[in-house]
Amino acid sequence: MIHADNLTVQYAGSIGLSTITAIQSLSITVEKGEFVVVVGPSGCGKTTLLRVLAGLERPASGNATITPTDTHRPPTAMVFQNAGLFPWMSVLENVAFGMRMQGIRGPKRYALAQEWINRVGLSRFVDSFPSQLSGGMQQRVGLARAFAHNPEVLLMDEPFGALDAQTRLVLQETLLDLWKNSDTTVLFVTHSIEEALTLGDRIVVMSARPGHILAEVAVTFPRPRNVMALRANPDFGKRYADIWEILREQVDLAQKEH
Repeated sequence: MIHADNLTVQYAGSIGLSTITAIQSLSITVEKGEFVVVVGPSGCGKTTLLRVLAGLERPASGNATITPTDTHRPPTAMVFQNAGLFPWMSVLENVAFGMRMQGIRGPKRYALAQEWINRVGLSRFVDSFPSQLSGGMQQRVGLARAFAHNPEVLLMDEPFGALDAQTRLVLQETLLDLWKNSDTTVLFVTHSIEEALTLGDRIVVMSARPGHILAEVAVTFPRPRNVMALRANPDFGKRYADIWEILREQVDLAQKEH
């Protein structure tokens, strides 16, 4: 579904500064139905990778493609850290928006939107506006909108990064529940090793800038996963330590750049 080959992405530096290479010679493949999580230090190009795949950035060299397999479904949807809701639209209208762009008729799209709103536990807030919701509730709306859009590939850029720890755990469970009943392929970016181990089938570990892949770690915990039970598993702590050992030096390098 997702394939990047020898991808390099560069940005023009500020006046008097040389070109900045965000990603260098990166190659990655994500199979249909996989949930792959990308972790790495700040500035390593995680978000840039998603933006290239979404068609929002152009690489300097190499290529990155998403190959659709179902012409009746949108190829991609993206979920951002700030939820990206339209402030003038109600919860119902926000969730229905992607289906509106697909040309799905009003009664059907509103019925489907209501179904997804119910699934994320916001049925009482269907007529509310984003400003009336907490950050966690806004992200629930963002998740409902993304899954209601029914994309083949979901690109998720630290969607829970700005939330408190308790809300983050709840939304991880919500995401796992929504995803297990779909055939959506997910590429998920996070700074959190715990989150990566909780959600992913596979973890891609990136270096400090210019970002390239240091390691790929298979996550063998069985599904379906209970978030708290998983973290009580002794193997969870060992896996965390192993990934941190790969990342530790890269985080130090990234901090020295700043």
